[in-house]
Amino acid sequence: MKNALYIALIATATVLSVSVQAIPPNPPTPAKDAPAVIICKDANALTSIEIEELNADTDKLISFDSELREVCFKK
Repeated sequence: MKNALYIALIATATVLSVSVQAIPPNPPTPAKDAPAVIICKDANALTSIEIEELNADTDKLISFDSELREVCFKK
């Protein structure tokens, strides 16, 4: 009984190790021409124009800390 379980364990490990293949990593992507400018401001100090821009394009918003009331966004 022990031999049969041992053989089954070895067979399972062999099948899994042979059938699993590594996934090649993604090639590196080229950097953009201009680096992104990140601005962090107090939420109360945002102008109405900045608020409208953030509402229109939410991809610019990076983080919002509700405890410190700080907003970080891409310019």
